[in-house]
Amino acid sequence: MGAVRGVLLDESVLLSDDGSGNPRLKPGAEVLLRRLRYSNLRVGFCHHEDLSAVKAIFLQNTARIYSFSCVSLDAPDAKYSFNQLLLDWGIARDNCFYVTSKRHDAFTHEIQNQGWLTVCVGVDSGSVMNKEFLFINKLEELLITVCSLSKKIDNFHEPNLRDQLSEANLSFPIIVKPQIACGVGDAHSMALVFKFEDFKEICVPLPAILQSLPVATDDQFSVGRLQADIQSLDVDLVKSAANWLKTELDLTIFGFDVVIQEDTGDHVIVDLNYLPSFKEVPDTDAIPAFWTAIKSAHEARKTN
Repeated sequence: MGAVRGVLLDESVLLSDDGSGNPRLKPGAEVLLRRLRYSNLRVGFCHHEDLSAVKAIFLQNTARIYSFSCVSLDAPDAKYSFNQLLLDWGIARDNCFYVTSKRHDAFTHEIQNQGWLTVCVGVDSGSVMNKEFLFINKLEELLITVCSLSKKIDNFHEPNLRDQLSEANLSFPIIVKPQIACGVGDAHSMALVFKFEDFKEICVPLPAILQSLPVATDDQFSVGRLQADIQSLDVDLVKSAANWLKTELDLTIFGFDVVIQEDTGDHVIVDLNYLPSFKEVPDTDAIPAFWTAIKSAHEARKTN
């Protein structure tokens, strides 16, 4: 799959009610819609014929506010609706997401036939693990997922690889990293690509993630720089960032890398790993952290 170009949001991930039967947007949906509105993505809402008239009108009005498409879909007419939507969007069928919170959506069969990727929000993956389904915990993770897949590659010899790099706004040098997570044997089999022809020679496990690498100038390297970086680290700011990431992404044990701009002191998060290696953390810190995370998760499950 190349860069994601279109996103179709099912009403199941967007709508809830206020307890009196009046429709409203689910938590996190409004922020996501604002961001999608100013993205380069084609965006649409869809609902099935069993949706109440009140909710259907609310969904259509919301789509109009954000200048999105809104279509009514049911199984017999799904193929026609999709084809018409793609014509309106002017994009290829294999670069689209269908986002739903329904585990056994009869609609997903037609989605797969159309070459779309189904993104299931807040749904237990169960035994379903294949290239046609993607599972995320919260709607807020959708944009991160779009960005990740827009820079994912399944074949270094694809004839349209150059176009994919351009669509994803990638420029050389590019670091190529396997999608598999930290802790797996090939997780650190990476390559640095300086020109397009280099892709023919690299041996990074697929699928892989591509990321443009900032180029440092000569005056950014100096003896004793490591000590200077440690002294310029704003520990309180990093702790605040960790707490924010924990809340926004619902993480427990994770690590991230921070780059500090020399002139301004700005801190930038450049990488984040869930359940990373603790090889540089003493057991006196790592073991209590794991135990606290396990207890917290257990207490949260009992509460829910």
